[in-house]
Amino acid sequence: MRGVEVLSFALGLAVSRLAAAHVDTYVPGDVHEDVKAYLAEKRRDTLYANERLDRSRFHAETSQYSNEDVLWEGPSCAWMGELHAELESRTLFELTLPGTHNCGSYLLSEELMPGDWGEKSEAALKVAEFLHIPVEDVITPWSLTQDRSVLKQLELGSRYLDLRSGWNGKEWRTFHLEQGVLISDVLADVEAFLAKHPMEIVYLEVSHLVGSPTEEQEKTVGDIVRSGKRLVASLATSRAVLNEFPLIWPGYTFYNTYANTDDLRRMIAFNERTTTWFAKYRRQLWFSGFLFKVSWTLTPQVHTIVDSMLTRNPRNLYTLAKYAAEHFEAFSSWMNGRGIQGGNILLFDFLDLSINRTEGCESMVALVRAINPVLQNTTMPL
Repeated sequence: MRGVEVLSFALGLAVSRLAAAHVDTYVPGDVHEDVKAYLAEKRRDTLYANERLDRSRFHAETSQYSNEDVLWEGPSCAWMGELHAELESRTLFELTLPGTHNCGSYLLSEELMPGDWGEKSEAALKVAEFLHIPVEDVITPWSLTQDRSVLKQLELGSRYLDLRSGWNGKEWRTFHLEQGVLISDVLADVEAFLAKHPMEIVYLEVSHLVGSPTEEQEKTVGDIVRSGKRLVASLATSRAVLNEFPLIWPGYTFYNTYANTDDLRRMIAFNERTTTWFAKYRRQLWFSGFLFKVSWTLTPQVHTIVDSMLTRNPRNLYTLAKYAAEHFEAFSSWMNGRGIQGGNILLFDFLDLSINRTEGCESMVALVRAINPVLQNTTMPL
């Protein structure tokens, strides 16, 4: 999760204030019947618990492929191949690719990633102690950002993967507060997808781990496909590493933006300003070698997590993502009405919420056309 630094005593004060507001309701050392009923309801709800929470947990040594929830056998959407005639002469900078935020956080253990303790995990611990429930019952619903394996995300249509990579003392794993799958499993998924689909291109940005962008950005989609080098990897690492591996792009290649809010209206307003700014300065960004990211994501705050356990507000990140997805079509229409490109990467939580699952690949192709003015027979000069 993303956030700003806040002193722990401020978090304690916030939780204590909420607890004080319920002093007549909650008996110290006990759990109120309303809370028990809420927790029971949460565990019965397949969207919240059975599908998104309990099944997300696994022991560190368990392979990602042991969980049936992420082995969904849906259609494999090779939309770049399907649209190759329209994309072939376009550079990557001219396009907007759908991507998945925190792609590795679809399976999470109950083990926290060392060094990733912050304000939100502190708040979660205080809430868990107050309600006498396991801390993972508070953290996991707000840490899951996807519900499909990386292979399935790619087959749904994602072409950008935001990958958080952390070292737990023994091995590299994905993480979002809690530890996830092995990084090697993620890379195996990417390799399998690219081997199966020779016309597809994938961005992989490894974050949380510093060169100059390569000439690959100036190549067209057709050039990249013909070269056979279709995985575009970016890594926030030292110049020495980048010099040793010149095909890896530096971490600053992707110009990141996100609203950092759980409020839909604020997120929409932020992205309207952001995409308008991009439309004005896209030529300068192009010559500077930046690829611009726009995030259609709602970000839980400390109060979001606290309120989710003490009130009837949204209870997990999936709920926020669903709320955001329901309003994306209107935002897409707003961009199209102004001929605005939504950056070069458009990020989603739970990507399947943004498409019509019954229509399969047709729905993803429609989404790609909707976010790419160059595929709508409109003129958009640099």
